[in-house]
Amino acid sequence: MAVVHVVLTVLFYLGIWDTGIGYFLDYDWPAWLIALLDGSATYLLWVGYRRGVSSPWLGLILTVIASVMMVGRALWFVIIPVLVVLTISGSIGRVVQSQRSTQDRT
Repeated sequence: MAVVHVVLTVLFYLGIWDTGIGYFLDYDWPAWLIALLDGSATYLLWVGYRRGVSSPWLGLILTVIASVMMVGRALWFVIIPVLVVLTISGSIGRVVQSQRSTQDRT
């Protein structure tokens, strides 16, 4: 979504048709701000997944923050809440697994 908004923002400023806005929680926001929001959510998910292996709580926190951003952007789109639930479940699973492995070592 971030790439799409960057392209649409560039097209808008070149004078090619686009509204120049995006939506977050049903409010109009400038498209460039929406592109930053989408990019930030993508980055947080990527970092949360990569760092979640060694630091599962950090991964869960970053995943929850990114999930709130994604739901605010596209709650009307049915697949987004489903993917958010799956993503957060995976992060919670990593936290539980790290707790188990710590208990197994003692």
